[in-house]
Amino acid sequence: MLGGELGQTFVACRFPAQRDYTASIVREARKVGASLAAEGVVGRFGIDFVVARRDGDWVPNAVEINLREGGTSHPNGALWLLTDGSLDEDKTTFRAPSGQAKHYFATDSLGDPDYQGIRLTDFLSAAKTSGLGWDPGSQTGAVYHMLRARPQQGRIGITAIGDSPEQAHEIYLGAATLLDRLAPKKTSPG
Repeated sequence: MLGGELGQTFVACRFPAQRDYTASIVREARKVGASLAAEGVVGRFGIDFVVARRDGDWVPNAVEINLREGGTSHPNGALWLLTDGSLDEDKTTFRAPSGQAKHYFATDSLGDPDYQGIRLTDFLSAAKTSGLGWDPGSQTGAVYHMLRARPQQGRIGITAIGDSPEQAHEIYLGAATLLDRLAPKKTSPG
């Protein structure tokens, strides 16, 4: 998901992508992966796609290959490590061992200068009490990262995992609302 002044800054990501074009992205990514493998490339990499409508269909266009971890690496890794699930590429669905489909909504840049004043222990305790922490039983909830950026930069990373895209987004929004509620208001609006 892109935002910022020119709409070209990575601000968040979700998995899976929109169902209308997910399969076409996977098809193109497999082609890129096969080509890189034929050249001897080994390891993780990311491909940035821009998807646009052409003649009524969604058409993916690869715009960048990153031969490194990228903005979606952490949430993808968190999903995999926390659920012990796997990706069914043909169905473009990530499934936990139980068979439950899993989805995420994540950002590494949720921020507000007022977040600098939140005590980490207060936030983590309130997240747990509010049901916004990670629940290993249901394999849903949020995990928080970049916690050291909060006191210096007023930002935090969140990976919210749910059984549906809507649930993952609701967990994320709940965490953002909680941060706003806990933040001592020091800055003036506008």
